[in-house]
Amino acid sequence: MEAGGRTGLTALVTGIMFLLTIFLAPLFVAIPYAATGPALIYVGFLMLKGFTEIDFTDFDEAIGPCVMMM
Repeated sequence: MEAGGRTGLTALVTGIMFLLTIFLAPLFVAIPYAATGPALIYVGFLMLKGFTEIDFTDFDEAIGPCVMMM
């Protein structure tokens, strides 16, 4: 957790948020796939920006991200 919290309070808040999603999940079923698709594609492109920082000449460093992308 490079930028994250390190205390028990962080774990508690995260747990509470996950419990809330259990009850709010039925509300998100009403959102059509056509509305969520473009957002997921955009997030995918944002994640691909990190691939520019990978040293592909070093096999040990490149294999992990390449397998993850597949």
